[in-house]
Amino acid sequence: MPTNNTNLQDAKANKNDEFFTILNDVEEECEKHKEHFSGKTIFCNCNDSPDTSFAKYFSDNFNEIGLKKLICTTYKRYQNGCLDTFDGKEWKHLELKGTGSYSSEECLEVLKYADVVVTNPPFSKFRDFIRILFENNKKFLIIGNLNAVTYADIFPYVKNNKLWFGSTCFYGGSTYFYGNDLEFDKDKIFRKLYYYEKDDKFHWRVNGVRWFTNIDHKKRHKPLELTKTYSEEEYKKYDNYDAIEVNRVANIPKDYDGVMGVPISFIDKYCPEQFEIVGLMNGGRGDGLINGNDGRPKFYLNEKVLYARILIRRK
Repeated sequence: MPTNNTNLQDAKANKNDEFFTILNDVEEECEKHKEHFSGKTIFCNCNDSPDTSFAKYFSDNFNEIGLKKLICTTYKRYQNGCLDTFDGKEWKHLELKGTGSYSSEECLEVLKYADVVVTNPPFSKFRDFIRILFENNKKFLIIGNLNAVTYADIFPYVKNNKLWFGSTCFYGGSTYFYGNDLEFDKDKIFRKLYYYEKDDKFHWRVNGVRWFTNIDHKKRHKPLELTKTYSEEEYKKYDNYDAIEVNRVANIPKDYDGVMGVPISFIDKYCPEQFEIVGLMNGGRGDGLINGNDGRPKFYLNEKVLYARILIRRK
């Protein structure tokens, strides 16, 4: 089933592209990667204030993790941004010349000296943010929308095992983010959303959120337990491509060696030693992007168009 991200689209349409991560989610994921942070300079370069969950987690656990330095840059749309550094003892504050955007010359210069980027970038800037990280050869642990794996300039990283999901999954795919600078009518904008107010902030649920990373972790090497047996009656082939449709990750057959189309949520369970990613059925051109054999940009089953499918094969 496609991910319901109406709330993301509503927010984007109304110029509210910022979703602020709660501390519990940062703690749960970062605790899985502490050994990769030890001795490193951590850069949180998408803050909207110095007092974020990312800054709090790393400053509170600075000595336990064994960090070298913590750097946080804060973006201010119409003002000078700021740079805050922590050495385990004290914070130092510096006002920037520019806004503090992650793509500004000042922040790109800081990025050169960072070892690991850990942050929650604006979802609409995800493509550009990932591009910058790979161009600068940085390790990262960032938050994005599940559907980002279907982007033409993101999927090749997934296919070639350069990008994968983190170790935790926001309690089954949803989490709470908050904001306190909303300049629109909440009754009009939030009528479709599950939200509440606390401490003068709006909290709302964002579906389909994932951690994206290029830092290895144990979970991605755990094989998916397969229990289903293949049959032609249960697993139909696409009308316009030689692969079978598997509508749920839990239904992947254990005894089929051909190409299978699975939901994009498969990446949550992807073990590179168990499966090969063949491509993405989503149309378009690029590494791993596959059209139907009849030229149509989507796959069909009994002439019904399907949502994006990742094409896999058992190893």
